[in-house]
Amino acid sequence: MGGCVIGGSTIYHVDDPFQFLAHAASHGGIAIMVVGDPYPNRQDQVGAAIAAAFDRTFASLGNPFRVAAASADPVSKIVVLFNASNELARNVCADPTKIVTGPTGARMTVRAYYCGDGPYSEYSMSFFPPQSPEDEKFAELMRQLARFTVPREINPDRRG
Repeated sequence: MGGCVIGGSTIYHVDDPFQFLAHAASHGGIAIMVVGDPYPNRQDQVGAAIAAAFDRTFASLGNPFRVAAASADPVSKIVVLFNASNELARNVCADPTKIVTGPTGARMTVRAYYCGDGPYSEYSMSFFPPQSPEDEKFAELMRQLARFTVPREINPDRRG
């Protein structure tokens, strides 16, 4: 993938988002809400690939991730936006159904937000779209998204 992925840094809204993720995993799990249609009529496969990436990345949590319809429910959730404009995290977390997305062009843009009682962390990346959601390149990119959306380290700006 050398040079084809453009990613930003993780934006922390709390000092230790992984702590919240581990707690949610042990208390009912984490919903993954996919907004946008990067591969037309393949929404189920896209959601499954994202859930698998989060399960693999956070295997020690016991596979708590499940795909759910986007909603304003105040549950612990990962919201993944495909080809959306840069949205304020609080708006995405409050109601992801209100976010407008577009078609995939030459590059696919993915923004992921970890939400609970508000935003905990977020990450965005852009890349040339793999052939399908079953492509190993897509799986690898979604694992990268998972790692950076909910980092296992405390916010580096707040460490003593």
